[in-house]
Amino acid sequence: MKQWIMPLAFIFILPWSTFSVTGQEWMNLSLNYGPYKTGFRYIETSDPGRPCLTCAKSVTGYAAREMEIAVWYPSEDRETATMPYIQYLRLGPAGTITDLNILKQAFFKSISGLGGDTSLFETAFAPLFHEATRAQKDPTLAPGRWPLILYPDQPHFQNTLCEFLASHGYIVASPRIKGTFRAEPEYNPAGIETGTDDLAFTLAYMRSHFQVNREFAFIGTGFNATLGLALSFKNKDLAALVSLEGGITTPFEAGLILKSPYFDLRQCSVPMLVIHAPHPDVKPELTHRYKYSERVYQSYPQSSEFYFLNFGLWEKKVRNIFPKANRANTWESFEISAQSVQLFLDWKLKKDEKSKSLLLENDWPPELMQTSVRPAVPIPPDHEQLSEVWEKKGIDSLNMIYRNLRAYDNQPFDFSSFYQLSQKMIEQSRFRDLLSWALLFADAHPGSAIPYSLQGRAHLELSNKAEAKKNYEKALSLLGQDPELNAEEKNYFGQAIETRIRSLN
Repeated sequence: MKQWIMPLAFIFILPWSTFSVTGQEWMNLSLNYGPYKTGFRYIETSDPGRPCLTCAKSVTGYAAREMEIAVWYPSEDRETATMPYIQYLRLGPAGTITDLNILKQAFFKSISGLGGDTSLFETAFAPLFHEATRAQKDPTLAPGRWPLILYPDQPHFQNTLCEFLASHGYIVASPRIKGTFRAEPEYNPAGIETGTDDLAFTLAYMRSHFQVNREFAFIGTGFNATLGLALSFKNKDLAALVSLEGGITTPFEAGLILKSPYFDLRQCSVPMLVIHAPHPDVKPELTHRYKYSERVYQSYPQSSEFYFLNFGLWEKKVRNIFPKANRANTWESFEISAQSVQLFLDWKLKKDEKSKSLLLENDWPPELMQTSVRPAVPIPPDHEQLSEVWEKKGIDSLNMIYRNLRAYDNQPFDFSSFYQLSQKMIEQSRFRDLLSWALLFADAHPGSAIPYSLQGRAHLELSNKAEAKKNYEKALSLLGQDPELNAEEKNYFGQAIETRIRSLN
């Protein structure tokens, strides 16, 4: 499922004085906005640590990587005039384009790129573009230090949620994510690393130019959510992750993140709000592997792909924007999800326990949304810590740690920790310890051949040949479907195990 929102070229200019501001009648929102006015600022800057993507090479000087960041923030300005929606399509360097048809074509192109039916917008185009938003352009930031949210996407598709969060006292920064050597993002492991570099730059910029708290949150749709998950492996200041459909819940991107050089389940303990809707590629259970993270799941049976962006609200006026969706009530689903995001962030960033109760014990209609929770399990000792316990306190202490953690987690220690410590036991000829350790290994990873092969080795060294043969045969029977080994490893261990079995006949 292609869930990345491709960037709209930020070159379309239309003086906002062309239109009158009429209020928010087109979307007819019923969100409970916060006490702050919302400011909006579009920032064009550059990252001097990386080369320019569009500049020709020069033998003298350097040109830095272009970075654009849309920022929504709380303001105390009392001015009532706000930006019309069309202003979000005018982002970028000053220019002279005033032709509404050019702007309309660009807007339609961004929708069709997602698979939407642009013909449905023919009659809705003018009312939507004339509509007032809740954001004022460049007002003064309200005094104080604010929680920060990174939410990369396209401002004209996400502004409603961002304005709502800013009114509740959040600064929302939306960088435009690009590729490593080109402006377009990359949907591959390199793109993940480049994307997290863009996010790291954005975080540094916001910390140096705005008064923000150290802990921050991340919101992402599709591939952007995958970037947020990848960022959690690197940055422990990330205190909350919101997945707005797709991305980390789809097989393709779940596979991509596994290829990251930083992938480590132990390093992923960020609390998550996983919002999802019916789609053949969306499988929320793919996130069950992140067991060290507290995960709140919200299912929206009447919504679908992209509708947690502005499309969910637009559907109230323009039905079936994405023809395959044909959902019943995406607009109320959007409003519930927006309030849920706010409550989740208030809970995790503002430490508001009342928000936790409102989120988890809500009375929203079950036909629109259902909530479930998977609590985090304790993070176990790593390989070095386990090795130290074994050497100082013995195998019984390892058994005790394992049994205590086993009450919460079917696999308290990962495959690598088991295997590495097993090799250390073999090197030191501690075969009784190896046998005990390999029994725990098999309990945690029953589908793998390796723990049974290790039991076979322990029994062989302890002169229990019958038990050794039985365990080696069990290992051989599991080897072909072993989920932990690649083809080369299976071939290597297969030959070794067969040699052992022949020696025992």
